[in-house]
Amino acid sequence: MINNQNNPIPFNINRHAWPTLEKQQSNSIISTLNDEIWKEIRSRQYEIDKLKEDLNLKIQQSQARYEDHAKKIKSILLIISAQNKHQQENVERCYTILNDFMPLLSATLTLFQKLTTNFNEHNKTAGNDKNNETSDL
Repeated sequence: MINNQNNPIPFNINRHAWPTLEKQQSNSIISTLNDEIWKEIRSRQYEIDKLKEDLNLKIQQSQARYEDHAKKIKSILLIISAQNKHQQENVERCYTILNDFMPLLSATLTLFQKLTTNFNEHNKTAGNDKNNETSDL
């Protein structure tokens, strides 16, 4: 592949061979680059781990808030249900009382109407009798 150390053969795609690299690269440059790459990887991994911890903490806080809100909503629904039941019982009691009271009230009003009518008729006849007595005098 190489004719001369200084003149490498150019890459030819038809030969399916990799071109040779120059041997002037030093191992110290490669090891320094490797160390820097590993430091960068460790730094990024530390950032990822820190973000992961922050995310887990936020998830736990959100879960705690969710559970707290769920408990509050359940207790509110239980209170509303109890109030609804109590109000329904009160409405039923009022309805029952009104059903028992209305016939009595109706009968009483009918009686008062008859009494008033009788009283008015009696007053008219009594008034006519008095008018007749005064006219006779």
